[in-house]
Amino acid sequence: MRIWPSLCVLFLPLLAEAAPTRSNRTSSIAVVGAGFAGLAAVGRLRELGFEDITVFEGSDHFGGRVYSIPFDKARLQQGAQWVNGHDNDIFRIAKKLGLIIGEQADNDVYVRADIHTGTCTINRSVIDEFYNFTDPLEAKYRKMGQDSVNYATALGDIYAKDYRAFVKKVKRRAAERNMIDALSRFYIGFWEGEMGAFYDYALSNFHFWDEGEDGQAKSYVLNSQGYWPISEYLKSFVPDEMIKYNHFVKKIRYSGAKVEIRVQEGAKSFEYPKQFDHVIVTSSLGHLKRYARSMFEPPLPQKKIEAIDSVGYGNLLKVFLVYDKPWWSFNGSSIAALWVKGCSPTHPLMEYIHTITKLEWDKDVLVAWVSARGTIMIDGVCYGRPKHSSAEGDDSSALGVQQTLLGWWVLGDGGTCDFEDLLRWRGDSSDDLPNDCWSV
Repeated sequence: MRIWPSLCVLFLPLLAEAAPTRSNRTSSIAVVGAGFAGLAAVGRLRELGFEDITVFEGSDHFGGRVYSIPFDKARLQQGAQWVNGHDNDIFRIAKKLGLIIGEQADNDVYVRADIHTGTCTINRSVIDEFYNFTDPLEAKYRKMGQDSVNYATALGDIYAKDYRAFVKKVKRRAAERNMIDALSRFYIGFWEGEMGAFYDYALSNFHFWDEGEDGQAKSYVLNSQGYWPISEYLKSFVPDEMIKYNHFVKKIRYSGAKVEIRVQEGAKSFEYPKQFDHVIVTSSLGHLKRYARSMFEPPLPQKKIEAIDSVGYGNLLKVFLVYDKPWWSFNGSSIAALWVKGCSPTHPLMEYIHTITKLEWDKDVLVAWVSARGTIMIDGVCYGRPKHSSAEGDDSSALGVQQTLLGWWVLGDGGTCDFEDLLRWRGDSSDDLPNDCWSV
């Protein structure tokens, strides 16, 4: 017996449903991916009595996109940093493990941001006007999302229409319009950071989103270990011998009586010697968008391909700037260094670095949030020299970004505050998965 490969999202391996019959517990099962979904799927299968399980993981570690960077005795979260809402299994695991240390409103980094505009004078009345425009939007979009007619409507399309109507209300000088455009980019960046997407974010997400208590969307702050203990918790249900690390799945053939899998290990590509009765694919959406057409034989049904193509997702990256002591003063919950046309020297990356926050558990660390195309551009960033060439050329250096961001936009006088370390994921356009992080 075979099953069609599917995107499997399972988080808690302790939720029991109908138990399998004794006869099919001997089935062999391949699980693609050792991220949260893959680990949870294996835990659930073992709870139901299955033990003939092989997990194929393309990287050298478990945890997938939620893998974090060791930092002293703590972990820097390159993926998820907070837990959104309380009516979900991640919150329940985090609470069970004693990881939750506080809470904040989901929109805190936007509503309570310290706004900086470089050498330009901050026009508070324009800022207030823009915030008055955006304040009711989430409630409006959430209400629209309750109607199934709007399920497939993209947030970006609705916002673009509302934004055009807003800017047409008043005839403005160029400087004011530039400021409003910068604020709009910040608002969009907030959504990309909070929801992972904006332009392709379907309104139906609002219908299914866990709003938290009393209808107020909340994020729960984790301690210095972040998501790492949750990864370890899910991994505790999966014996080491079940996971084949550095085994990147290139092809899944499921037309015969058994499922055949071709893997790549380093430079070597080969047919895995064992065949399977079932396969569960837990790859990320981005991975499926890239490989769904070549990964399966025979090809997936057209409806599944269309679903993978049409589901939107966003790009988000965090860069941790480590200092010997704080130089900053936060009045709000974040620094918004707005890229206002004509105000300050700029750098190609600055359009995409929309928010800077303090690390909750280390007073000497700032977190720069990079969105959209910036997550690709930053692959060429290094401290003083490029790690490797990028589309933007060798001028994409972290030093240049830092001097622009902190010296001109925040301090306003061109001064510098050199960091001691820069920590982030290092991606590479030639790699199939993110690999190691690096510091300088």
